[in-house]
Amino acid sequence: MEKMHKIEIVLGSLHTEALIESFNQNGVSGYTIIPHVRGKGDRGEYDGLGLNDAFSNNYIIIVVDSNMLEKLQEPIRKFLSKYGGACIVSDCLWLKH
Repeated sequence: MEKMHKIEIVLGSLHTEALIESFNQNGVSGYTIIPHVRGKGDRGEYDGLGLNDAFSNNYIIIVVDSNMLEKLQEPIRKFLSKYGGACIVSDCLWLKH
C-alpha cells in the first residue's frame, strides 16, 4: 500500500472540461467523473433538472502523491474561486495491483 491523497471536487457541469484540461496541463495521470450529482451550496441548489447541464454538478475524484497535491492546490483554489464548487482533500492508501 502507498500513502496518497484523494481530491474530491464537486463542480458545475459547464466548467468540468476546463478543470480536466488544467489537470492534464499539470500532469495528472487519471481521474474519475461521476456526472449529474445533486447538491446545494453557496451558489444555490443544483438538482440536475433542466434542459441542459447548466444546473447539474459533476463529482470528480483524483488520487495523487504529495508532490502532485502541492502542485495542484493553488490551481484548484483559483479555479473554484472563479467558478464555485467544493473541494475535499483526504489522506488515503492506494492498493497497488
